[in-house]
Amino acid sequence: MRILEKLIKATLKKYNPTIIGISGSVGKSVAKGALEAVFESNGYNLSVMGGLANTQTDMERALLGFSARRSLAAVVVGSALRLIFGNHFPRTIILEYPLLGQADLRARLKFAKPDILVLIGLGELPFRADIYENQDALLKDIAHLVQSVSHKGTIVINGDDKKLMELKPKGTVVTFGFGEGVTIRLANPENRVEDSKLLGVSFKLEYQGSFVPVRMDEIVGKFYAYAAGAASAVGLTRGLNLVKISEGLSSYRGEPGKSRLLPGIKNSWLIDDTYDSSWWGVAEASKLLGELPGARKIAVLGDILDLGVETESGHIQIGRLASKSADVLITVGPRAKFIAEGAKAAQSGIDIYSFDESGQAGEKVQEILKSGDLVLIKGSKHLRMEDIVLELMAEPEKASELLVRR
Repeated sequence: MRILEKLIKATLKKYNPTIIGISGSVGKSVAKGALEAVFESNGYNLSVMGGLANTQTDMERALLGFSARRSLAAVVVGSALRLIFGNHFPRTIILEYPLLGQADLRARLKFAKPDILVLIGLGELPFRADIYENQDALLKDIAHLVQSVSHKGTIVINGDDKKLMELKPKGTVVTFGFGEGVTIRLANPENRVEDSKLLGVSFKLEYQGSFVPVRMDEIVGKFYAYAAGAASAVGLTRGLNLVKISEGLSSYRGEPGKSRLLPGIKNSWLIDDTYDSSWWGVAEASKLLGELPGARKIAVLGDILDLGVETESGHIQIGRLASKSADVLITVGPRAKFIAEGAKAAQSGIDIYSFDESGQAGEKVQEILKSGDLVLIKGSKHLRMEDIVLELMAEPEKASELLVRR
């Protein structure tokens, strides 16, 4: 047994923290951030899994109460000293369980099984076609993760996701969503606008006949509401009330590269969604662009990876969606040229440009950008489309704080 495994086993046995696990094919990092905001604002001592890659190493460090950036030597020495001399350790650990195949999942569950499991959503079309042959194979791993939770544990499920609702957990089930019949209902979602300026999102949380409003600034997108629903469900199971939960959520400003609102040059606004890309994520972002105010809507969309046999058709579908919401479409990467094809086939009359690299696309946006424009930037992380945001943001000196991979 590796030394870290021994340290994890001894640490969890000594301190017995509550482990909250988050899984699904979309929205995990945002749900993790919302949970962190709710618990920290209410005085909880947390260990939260960090790192952009969600590796097993990141999980090991979180289980030992260290950040992903700490060196192996520091983690080993610090953990050993804490076991010998320490009495203080985070009472709650928040982890992501990414869906990267059966072997990876089993390895993570060997380290720690969640006491509370949050299933945030599955989205549509193939997820990680390089790993999962079909959605049934993906659901098999999710079912295995669900069965790892003891009968004394809690499963928090997105009640709007039909596939997830077909699961048969053995523990307590709490649901959230916009539909009827869920435990925590999200109601009256709005994109807040004042004097033609985008401010963020707002909605209401409903639980057992009580309502509280929630305002989340500097972010947009339906998945933030879902993240809030998940965090609320977990908070309620841990004894927090709706008012305390709402206050925590209102302090949350989202994650870098996850539908964050940023002021742009030439009095424009940017939706920075450059963390990564999935078909569902691009589809939702394209729909969102059509719902938001802006003198002109510009969609800068890059390749979507891991679609397998759906690569061409999936990109074409996105092009059709984008043609309904954008006035200008700019694609980045070889696969994204199918997005352009889909938009052209829709014959909506929008302006369309295609480029191989992010730098070229960024130059084009700067060339055509006008006051009042709203620009959506989204693509797979290998394209480094955050470089486009850097060129367009009004406050580039804040890049290390606001942008992903900086």
